[in-house]
Amino acid sequence: MTDKEFLIWIYSRLHNVHDEPKNIDYMMRLDEFIKKLPDSTLEDRYPTVIEEAEREFSLELHRERIEKAKEELRRKYNHPWYKKVFPFTIHIERN
Repeated sequence: MTDKEFLIWIYSRLHNVHDEPKNIDYMMRLDEFIKKLPDSTLEDRYPTVIEEAEREFSLELHRERIEKAKEELRRKYNHPWYKKVFPFTIHIERN
């Protein structure tokens, strides 16, 4: 629950449960304060979790692309036809 949601809950509880009129100074002030607060988004609530997930996804995607490229190079340069046409050897380092 965000600060804004919590203050809205307090405002509603004061008005609906405790029968506080909306035109009293502190209720009007609370309402003005609530309206000034920005709406919270998921990124505002959990920025590090979302950034971490995006970073992990990005790293995993890069790892997959690197492995795919390494496999293509291995297939290309280890093919028997390629070795006959190009007799020199190309070494691919493995990590």
